[in-house]
Amino acid sequence: MNDSRPSAPPSRAGNEKLSIIVPTYNEEGSVAELCDRLLATLDGLAAPFEIILVNDGSKDGTLAAMRAEAARRREIKVIALKRNSGQTAALMCGIDHSSGDIIISAQSLNDATGFVTSIRAYVRALTTYPSRSGAPAAEALLGWLLKKPERFAREDALALAGLATLKLR
Repeated sequence: MNDSRPSAPPSRAGNEKLSIIVPTYNEEGSVAELCDRLLATLDGLAAPFEIILVNDGSKDGTLAAMRAEAARRREIKVIALKRNSGQTAALMCGIDHSSGDIIISAQSLNDATGFVTSIRAYVRALTTYPSRSGAPAAEALLGWLLKKPERFAREDALALAGLATLKLR
């Protein structure tokens, strides 16, 4: 008998490796704070992780700050692009170098607080299964800011779309 129904996806136990990808450009002063916040959140999860910081050709001390953070923790990887290639290219470079089962990306360091506080919700949504179907609650997530803060720059608008997705292998 030929059953044409798709088979259920493999079960995820919630211990998939997370890859956090953060592109940066001239954000020297934000790197240490973001890494501290990310590490505090990720250390509290029961999952292996890596943080991939992609320097998109910064002209300030961003790359040095990133390397200092990577020297502090083995989970932090640094990728340095030779020139400013743009946000999309930096994100794709981070994805190409990731080893996680779940990828969570920030658009920049400007939204560190919102991005970091969303990680637990992203992971929960991507690893929770409804009891009957066996299908994941979500295959991909996209989030953005719904309320505009008083001081809101154009660059901040680009920083607000945090993306989490399953890495397809």
